[in-house]
Amino acid sequence: MYQVLSQSSAILTLLGLTVALVGLGFLWSGRGQRVWDEVGHLLPALIFVVSLGATVGSLLYSDVLGFEPCRLCWFQRIAMYPIAFLSGLALWR
Repeated sequence: MYQVLSQSSAILTLLGLTVALVGLGFLWSGRGQRVWDEVGHLLPALIFVVSLGATVGSLLYSDVLGFEPCRLCWFQRIAMYPIAFLSGLALWR
């Protein structure tokens, strides 16, 4: 399970970085506003999906696989868990 979770996280991270680089390319080329007009309405759902994935992933690593989180991971959790809850609440409303 650890292998699958780690590889999935790595692949999703690379995919996210690729999308971010493509977005920066559009901004530098001057087509950023047109792209924003097309996909900007998806941003709240994207925020929810990313924060929920980080929350579930951290809980899987610590509670299911038994890894003890480091001190910096606790700070990340303190920030990420409310984002997942509040963005989910915002989408629901």
